[in-house]
Amino acid sequence: MFGPMAFEARWRDAIVAALLPDHAVSPAFWDDFGRTSPIVLRLGVRAAVLALWLCPPLVLGHLRTFGGLDVAAQAVVLARVAGHRIHVVRQLIVPLKLVVAFGALGER
Repeated sequence: MFGPMAFEARWRDAIVAALLPDHAVSPAFWDDFGRTSPIVLRLGVRAAVLALWLCPPLVLGHLRTFGGLDVAAQAVVLARVAGHRIHVVRQLIVPLKLVVAFGALGER
């Protein structure tokens, strides 16, 4: 149906690189994911990417997006979001991590 826009794919790939620095998820996986996965899951992944990309000012106090942070700061953002006291924020990263794990491990 409607795939991610070019900037969304760049944001997603940057976040995926921070989640799994030693593994890559192929573009073919993302194409297949966009064609075959349920729309609710696709929207959840897109929402997680958008929220993670824009959350560093709230999590770290830096006026930068996720892509403007160094690797160590990106890891801090991911850890703080995963351990956040608000359940919805904490669970935001779960569908993205699940899909990324399937994409990275499915290539093996």
